[in-house]
Amino acid sequence: MMVNEVMRTQPALVDPGSTIAEAARTVRDRDLGCLLVGRDGHLLGLVTDRDLVVRGLANGADPTRERVCDVMSSEVLSCFDDQPVESVRAIMAEQGVRRLPVVDRWGRLTGVVSLSDVQGGGVRNIKPHAVTFYKHLVDGSGTVHEVPLKTVYVAKVDDEDDATAVATAIFERYWGPARWKGTADGCRIDRGS
Repeated sequence: MMVNEVMRTQPALVDPGSTIAEAARTVRDRDLGCLLVGRDGHLLGLVTDRDLVVRGLANGADPTRERVCDVMSSEVLSCFDDQPVESVRAIMAEQGVRRLPVVDRWGRLTGVVSLSDVQGGGVRNIKPHAVTFYKHLVDGSGTVHEVPLKTVYVAKVDDEDDATAVATAIFERYWGPARWKGTADGCRIDRGS
């Protein structure tokens, strides 16, 4: 089994020009320990929650002005998307890491793989999330109805926050970034069967 069969294809990514404050909000909102740093599909580095604090805030950096590129690690261990799961599992054990960015043979970022993805031969039994966007409409009697607009099925993510982020990106592409916020009032998430 190859890495591209078990990896997550929507990794949390931050632009190197983003501020430390923006990166910290992403880490908080998505409940992450680290963010991949990249631009134009290429992996440039990695920034951890510890980097944001120790290299940034503890050194007196202004979090609204200091950039991620000033606190990130630019030397990042990664693996190839066509690499066997067994070899990636061995690299993770040897290096003591729990996640690896995944790149293709041209160096473009294609995903991220975690230790749980490659354990047990790489077989993941995670059911897809069904993220249904809805609109509230009021009928003539004043009753509010929740009308489904679009359902997006998201696989290869472990939690509802990741599923929502991926589905929102897909929904934004479908409706257009400016239109979708006025279109949907919210979303519901159900685990597929």
